Amino acid sequence: MIDPGTKRNGEEYMAYNRRRWGGDGWTYSLRKEGQKSGANFANWKWWPNTFHAHRLCRYAINYGKEDEVMSTLFRYLYEEGKNISDIDVLAAAGDECGLPDAHKILISNDFIEEVETLDTKAKRRGVDGVPFFDIHNEQGEHERCSGAQSSDYFLSVIAALAGS
Repeated sequence: MIDPGTKRNGEEYMAYNRRRWGGDGWTYSLRKEGQKSGANFANWKWWPNTFHAHRLCRYAINYGKEDEVMSTLFRYLYEEGKNISDIDVLAAAGDECGLPDAHKILISNDFIEEVETLDTKAKRRGVDGVPFFDIHNEQGEHERCSGAQSSDYFLSVIAALAGS
C-alpha cells in the first residue's frame, strides 16, 4: 500500500501533501516524467488509502484482469479525480472491467487477510515506496530503487552494478 497511515476514506491531495511533506514539490518530477508517456496527472485530487483497491486487484487476478483494473484505477485517480478509497468508486471500476460482483466482494471480508499478508511480506523485504525495484547483477550485488525515478537514474544504477 502506498501509505497505510492515510485516512481510511483517503485525503484531499494538497492537504495530505502539506501534512506529510510540507507541500507537493516532490510530485513535480513525477508529473514531468509521466507526461512523456501520457500520464498527465491532470486531475489528481485525492491521496487514496489503497487497501480496498489492492483487494479489488487481487480479485481481478481470478479473471485475468489485474492489469486492466490497475489501469482503470490509475485513470480514475490521476486523470478523472476520483477517490479510489471509496468502495462505490472501486465497484464501478470493477464493473467497467467486467468483474462480476465487485461491490459484493468489496463489502465482504474477501481478500483482506491476503492483502495484509502481502503488505507485511513486502515491508519485511524493505519495500518502502512505489514503484519498487530490486536490481541484481551476476555477482549478487543489488540496488533497491524506490519511487518514480528518471530513466537516467535507472541507467546509472545498472551501469554501477555492471561495473562500467
